[in-house]
Amino acid sequence: MNITIRKCMISDAPRIREISKRALGFDYPQDKFEENIRRLMASGSNCIFVAENNETFLGYCHVCDFDVVYGPKLSILRAIAVEEEYRRYGAAKKLLEAAEAWAKRHGSEGMRIYGGTERAAANCFYKSAGYEFVKPESKFKKDF
Repeated sequence: MNITIRKCMISDAPRIREISKRALGFDYPQDKFEENIRRLMASGSNCIFVAENNETFLGYCHVCDFDVVYGPKLSILRAIAVEEEYRRYGAAKKLLEAAEAWAKRHGSEGMRIYGGTERAAANCFYKSAGYEFVKPESKFKKDF
C-alpha cells in the first residue's frame, strides 16, 4: 500500500463526515460539517490531514493548538479515524506523525490525546506510538 498524507481539501468533507459518523460516533449535518471544515482550514491554529492510497480515501486526523495558562504550549489530537478495511496498514501512524510534525512546527512542546476508555484498540495504538496514559477524565457538556 502506498499511503500518502496531505492537507484536507473541502472536497474531502463528505468522506470525513461519514467516517466521523461511522467510526467516531459524531453525526453532524453535512452543511454545518463543511462550514466547520472551511473555518478550521482557514485557521492557522488547526490542521486536518487526509491519508490516501492512490487517491482512495483511507482516513483523516485533526490537530490543533491546545493553549493553557498552567503549562507549556501544547497541541491536541482532536480526531483520528481510518476506514476499517484499511486499518493495520500504517495509515493511522502516518497521520499521527503528520500531526506531531505540525505540532512541532507550531512550537508545541507536546501532544495531548483524549480518548474514550471504550476504544481499546485506539488506546493500544497511542501507547505503541509512545503516548503514556495519564488519567481517566470526566466529560461534561452544555449546549447553547
